[in-house]
Amino acid sequence: MKIKHKKIVIAYTLGLGLIAAIYSILSPPLYKATAQVVLGGVNPRSPLIRDSHSFDEYMDLQHKVLKEKELLDAVIDKLHLRISKRFIVKDPLRVLQRAIKVKHVKATNIVRIEVIMDNPTLASRIATVLAEEYIAHTKSMNFKLTQEAVDWLTETSKLSKKIEEIEKRQARFIEENKPDIVYSDLTAATRARNILIEQKNTETFNLSRVQSQVEYIEENLKDKNIERLLTAFLKDHIIYELKRKRKEKEIELYHLQRERGEGDPQGALLKKEIKELDLATIEYAKSKVKEKKEKMDKIRERLKDLEEQILEQNEQVAELKDLRSDSESLPRELEMYTKLYNKALKQLEKEQFSIIRTRRLILPDPYTVDFPVAPKTSLNVMAGLLGGFILGNIISVVLEKKKK
Repeated sequence: MKIKHKKIVIAYTLGLGLIAAIYSILSPPLYKATAQVVLGGVNPRSPLIRDSHSFDEYMDLQHKVLKEKELLDAVIDKLHLRISKRFIVKDPLRVLQRAIKVKHVKATNIVRIEVIMDNPTLASRIATVLAEEYIAHTKSMNFKLTQEAVDWLTETSKLSKKIEEIEKRQARFIEENKPDIVYSDLTAATRARNILIEQKNTETFNLSRVQSQVEYIEENLKDKNIERLLTAFLKDHIIYELKRKRKEKEIELYHLQRERGEGDPQGALLKKEIKELDLATIEYAKSKVKEKKEKMDKIRERLKDLEEQILEQNEQVAELKDLRSDSESLPRELEMYTKLYNKALKQLEKEQFSIIRTRRLILPDPYTVDFPVAPKTSLNVMAGLLGGFILGNIISVVLEKKKK
């Protein structure tokens, strides 16, 4: 194969190779500080890990924790990197995130923290402090989870005692009060109370009716209104007779006065008889008022007795309702507290798992190894020569096409 435009190809090859060599020589050396931390006791086959997350997911979680802003901010603050003359950058957090690499050593429970920087001492300190902060963070989480687990343990203990108490109450209730008997007694007591209330309502109505009659009669007695008095006793046979006789005397007096005039002695006698009938009506009305007042007193006595009986019946009904409520509420209460207990127990198991898992993350002191990352000048020169050769050939082909 004949290479055309050899001078161009050679020039580009040597030029780019020279540039790569100069860049490699002038570039400052980078140093990598490594801190290896052992996730103490974490077994990839552990049920605690296998049942909750896969081991790889678990390790990925630790990688994220190691690069969290909170953890890196703690490193920056502890090393005073924001004001350090050896670390003058606009955004220390972003620079650290780029400089730090977290790797998992395969088939082990080791996490390797790598910090690549041009300052070996600073890289070493950053790797060390990051591992220390990770340990401190882990211990803090362990303490927090332990406290939460203690709280849930206390809660489950309280709920367990509550369930035991309800079960005892329920057993005692069933032993002392048969639920079927309670229901039948409550039904009978409620029915008896309702009958008493109906009787009270009836007696109250009777009292009101008699009281109205007494007030009406007394008002007419005061006014001596015989006509209205006679209408106050519609079904009374004595009043009926008095009313009938008075009516007969009035009719007889009317005809007599038309025939003989008002001065007739017979007329005066009839008026006297009518007056006597009126007096008899008044006296009878007074006796009826007295009788009705006595009846009112008896009704009041009955009402008082009924109120006392209703009060006693209400107490009995209330007591039976409480028993029925207990018979219904105790199972519901037991079910509710059992659910709460089971929920608390699950939460406790979750917290206990977190504690066990976190305790396994309490790490030994990390160690760091500082060594320079070789500039690899020879590789850079070879890459430059190869790139220059390829570029020179491309330019040669382009020039050849233009000539044609």
